[in-house]
Amino acid sequence: MDQTAIYKLGLRRDVELSAKVEVELTSRLRSEPLLVVLNAAKESAAEALAALVWVDAADHAEVRRLQNEVRRFDDLVKWLHELLIAGPEAERQLNDLQMQEARGLVIDEQTAAQLGLPTNGATDDD
Repeated sequence: MDQTAIYKLGLRRDVELSAKVEVELTSRLRSEPLLVVLNAAKESAAEALAALVWVDAADHAEVRRLQNEVRRFDDLVKWLHELLIAGPEAERQLNDLQMQEARGLVIDEQTAAQLGLPTNGATDDD
């Protein structure tokens, strides 16, 4: 499998995952798996933050455990955000690649240049 095909598969995966996350986050159902996990992580992080106030500062292992509990939630939110942003960008890139491939089937680069069309992987947006 060539690199372009692998790249396109990755872009399709990003688009699909982003759409699935968006559907779950906007669902009216309260039992969506992602929402359950996100709420559980949020509750654990809140409990850990509250416990950090009272934990013995000399108990490094417990402080670290509580901090990791908070970081886990923070990472989950960050990754979901990145995934939601990556989906539309991946879809745009995938559409650009498909347009370039289709144009390449119909018209060569020399003719495209003569017609004033973008060449060498450039798009109309560049």
